[in-house]
Amino acid sequence: MSEQSNPPRPAPTKLFLGIAVAVALAVTMVTAAFRLHRQDPSWARIHDDLILLNSALEKYHADHGVYPDEGSMWEVLVPKYVPSVPVDPWGREYIYENNGNKPLLLTFGQDGERGGTGAEQDHHQFDGHVR
Repeated sequence: MSEQSNPPRPAPTKLFLGIAVAVALAVTMVTAAFRLHRQDPSWARIHDDLILLNSALEKYHADHGVYPDEGSMWEVLVPKYVPSVPVDPWGREYIYENNGNKPLLLTFGQDGERGGTGAEQDHHQFDGHVR
């Protein structure tokens, strides 16, 4: 009777280790970026402004059955629903878009252009600002 031994199991490959390290690094970077993002004072200000504006739009909708037209938002919201026209941390009015269903409030961040990260990141009421 001959003994059969199990062949030794191969050690994890360099590829597997590389992937594991890359995933761990990515998770760490995303977590750190999220924490820094939440500590950014402009994020808190935008958060408060978007809550205020979203609430004003919802009150207007409750009174009128529709959201205001894009061109008349500030005319119909100030001063009854919101005391004044708020501006983002960089001095620009928030953008209001109305597709007839759910309005969109947004700012394009410090650079004023769509897209970006950090201070240049776009913000809207659906990205965690309004609860």
